[in-house]
Parts: sequence; C-alpha cells; structure tokens
Amino acid sequence: MPVSCFCSVPLCSNSKQKQPYLSFHSFPAEEELRKKWVIAIRRSEGPNFKILRNSTHVCSAHFEPQDIYVTPKGKTWLKKGAIPHRFSWTRQKTKPTPTPCLTCFTSDFTLNLSTSVLEQVAWYDSTCREKRKSKRERERERDTHTHTL
Repeated sequence: MPVSCFCSVPLCSNSKQKQPYLSFHSFPAEEELRKKWVIAIRRSEGPNFKILRNSTHVCSAHFEPQDIYVTPKGKTWLKKGAIPHRFSWTRQKTKPTPTPCLTCFTSDFTLNLSTSVLEQVAWYDSTCREKRKSKRERERERDTHTHTL
C-alpha cells in the first residue's frame, strides 16, 4: 500500500503519514458493496470525486472493531461485506454515557447502543430512585423494630 494514503470520507483528515496506526482500505471491487460505501460516506462519483483502484481509501476509524481483523503476518483486512458507518455526523463516537449517582453506583451498568441514550438514562435514573427508596424503607423498618423492642 502506498505511503501517501488519505481517507476520502468528508470531514476526515486522517492520512497514513499522520496516523500510521490506522489501516486504509480501498473501495471494494464488487459494485453493490461499492455503492453502499459511497452512500455511507455521503459522496457521489463525479468530477470532484472518482474512485480509483488502490488510490481511493477509507480509514479504519470508520469501521467497527469487529469488522476488522489482522492476519498472523500483521496485515489488516476488512471482513467480507463490511461497510463504513462511524462518522462525525453519526455521533457514534461521542454518545454520552449516563453518569451514575454516587449512592447507587454499580459497576455492572453498561451503555446499550440498541436503545436510545435518553431511554437508558431514564431507566438508570428510575433504578437509582428505587434503590434509594428501598434503602430509606429498610432504614425506617429497622428504626421501627428497634423502637418496639
């Protein structure tokens, strides 16, 4: 692969020279998959953008980690059918994670990308409220039992 690889995704300035840790992938030869890539990166072929074999690339920053694999010899490849979909306009990299309250922090809480972040924050907030409520009820119950003895 040539040393002067640049990512062709709009608003991406990654290059092989500046980010040598990234891999750069040529557009697929298969026509249908190539069309999906063009649509995904929001470009259309024309006078300002032409897809040239071994010259037009998309960097690995735009693929999910599970779409990329490294051979035993250290060569980075994309899995068959992989489509780039991590872009600045999709905000996948910057989705906020809910901040747990200190009184009910649980380390097993993880962000689920299949539901909206707002739904998860609402669920987590209601779970925190329930935990605080049940803690207060247990304290009241304990206090009630100590007073009756």
